[in-house]
Amino acid sequence: MHPVTAITARQIRDSAPIPAGCRLLVATSAGPDSTALLYLLAELAADLKTELVAAYVDHGLRPAESSSERQLIRFHAERLGIPFRLGAVDVPAFARQHRTSTEEAARILRYRFLEETADAVDAQFIALGHTADDQAEELLLRLLRGSGRQGLAGMRARRGRYIRPLLEVRKRQLLDYLERHTIAFHEDSSNRSTLYLRNRIRHLLLPHLAAHYNPRISQTLVQTAEVLGEEERLLEELTSDIWERLATPGRDELQLDTTLFRNQPVALQRRLLERACWQLGCRPSFRGIEQIRRLAAGGGRGECLHLAGGLRVRLEPGCLLFHHPLGRRPQRGNLESDAGPGRFRREIPGPGRYHFTEMGKELLLSLENAVPGRNEKVGGDGERLDADRLVFPLELRSIRPGDRFWPLGAPGRKKVGDFFTDHKVPRRQRRDIPVLTSNGAIAAVVGCRIDHGFRVTPETRRVLVVRWRDRREEEDQPRIE
Repeated sequence: MHPVTAITARQIRDSAPIPAGCRLLVATSAGPDSTALLYLLAELAADLKTELVAAYVDHGLRPAESSSERQLIRFHAERLGIPFRLGAVDVPAFARQHRTSTEEAARILRYRFLEETADAVDAQFIALGHTADDQAEELLLRLLRGSGRQGLAGMRARRGRYIRPLLEVRKRQLLDYLERHTIAFHEDSSNRSTLYLRNRIRHLLLPHLAAHYNPRISQTLVQTAEVLGEEERLLEELTSDIWERLATPGRDELQLDTTLFRNQPVALQRRLLERACWQLGCRPSFRGIEQIRRLAAGGGRGECLHLAGGLRVRLEPGCLLFHHPLGRRPQRGNLESDAGPGRFRREIPGPGRYHFTEMGKELLLSLENAVPGRNEKVGGDGERLDADRLVFPLELRSIRPGDRFWPLGAPGRKKVGDFFTDHKVPRRQRRDIPVLTSNGAIAAVVGCRIDHGFRVTPETRRVLVVRWRDRREEEDQPRIE
């Protein structure tokens, strides 16, 4: 048995285990790495109790070479008795359409083809031919582009349905394996081009580092990736454990308990914030993460950060609130103040039941005879207003900038926003609190406080009871749409 066979078997057993009886799609390109992978897996298939399917995709970049590559892969597949799947993609057209690099377009289309082919042949896993040399190149590439610990952990032996059985094998070992078994392969001419960053790292940077700084630079980088990979898994476990205790997900929003958050080490704080952003569809930069950390550590209550895709992060009492005030789309400015004015307005012609389906709320208005000694109440009984001081139709609407009223029990008039601040009403709740107006004057900030001018007095004969609550279909009151 060649040493590479033993290394590959150990890698699968220890780092990329696959269940017996599964089908494995092997990504092939006719190059030395993937060709060796195909033969190694064919050699181990009986022990692994695994079925293999070979797959090749033509990227449309080298028409003069792709024909011979297809023929060679077909030859190897037939020689090994392995089914063969062929595909073709138009990388240049995709790159132009999506304004991306040729290298990135090829990567996207290649993985898309592999996923679709694996589904078509009912393969549970996809094997890739990345080697230890590729791992070293990948680590330098991610370092140059700017990556955190997760990126610097390099490629994993198993990630989802993808496995990389050759991550501990050097390319020279694979070449020796191919030579000993007289296995032909095709060298991709584009691998020699220094137009691509990865090739410049492979042919220029790594040889320079090996010649002038560390002859074992590739091995050092691979070992670094292995160490960081194990630490990454540990940190991920710690992050998941803390996440369960301090994160409260909601509909298109998320809250993080600031007391627990502040007690975490900086490394975990960054990971928690990164996870929060990812869960709401935002890929944060390092600068963005640090801004949120500073906000959580000492920002003023109500201070807000603007992130990509309309995501806003606000410091509330006891929590950091991540949310999209106007949905998941690019937005500028203070969306929360912009969301209020004119967000909804509804004419209320008289007593009855009014549904606000988009808010999951309902407004109930009912007339009662005045009861001596009973004043306004908040809660189950709702607000009680002097009905004879109201002029129908009333209007239920969002709060607008500059709205003022005289809160019952207060010495005089004040802005609704100041009233909320005084009573510590979280900003995330304010945009869903409406006002009820009569002839343009605020009669009540619904669910919070009525206006002094519409209070119930000993002279009141009729009372309008106002209830604003979660929608309940079982109520048998008349429905007014």
